[in-house]
Amino acid sequence: MNIFVGNLSFTTTEADLKAMFEAFGDVTSAVIVMRKEKNGFKSRGFGFVEMPDERQALDAISSLNGKKFMGRMIDVNEACPKTKAQRKNELKRREELKADSKAKARAMARKNSIEEKEKSKALLIPVIRRPGRYKGGRRTLSYMKKRYGLDILISNET
Repeated sequence: MNIFVGNLSFTTTEADLKAMFEAFGDVTSAVIVMRKEKNGFKSRGFGFVEMPDERQALDAISSLNGKKFMGRMIDVNEACPKTKAQRKNELKRREELKADSKAKARAMARKNSIEEKEKSKALLIPVIRRPGRYKGGRRTLSYMKKRYGLDILISNET
C-alpha cells in the first residue's frame, strides 16, 4: 500500500522516514519528493512510503497521523493517484501561467523601449543648435534618424 506523508520537516531524510514506518512492519520504499534549486535539491515537505502489508500500513496511518515528527505535526494518509482530468487541469494551468508571464514580459519590454525613446528625444533636442545639424554641424538630422530611429521635428528657426 502506498502512503502519503505530508508536512515533513525540510531536514527529514528518507532514512528517517523509513525508520519511523519500520516500527509498524516491512517498508518497501520511502521517498521524499525534492525540487531542484541553484545549489542542489531541497525537500518539498512531503513524501511517500510503500508498505507491502495492507494491515500494517493501516496501523501506521492510524498511529502516525497527527503525531509530531522532527518538530512538525505530520499528515499521514493513503496515497491516491491523480486522475487524468486533474493532470490535464494542472498542465493547462501551467501553460496559462507561462503565457501570462511571457505577455507581461513583452508588455514591459515595449513600455521600456517607448520610455527609452522618449528619454533620448528629450536629451537630443536641446543639443541641436540649428536645423539639420547636431552638435555644431558634425551630424545631420537624417543621420540621427537613421542611427537612433528618432523622428525629431525641428522648425527652421535659427
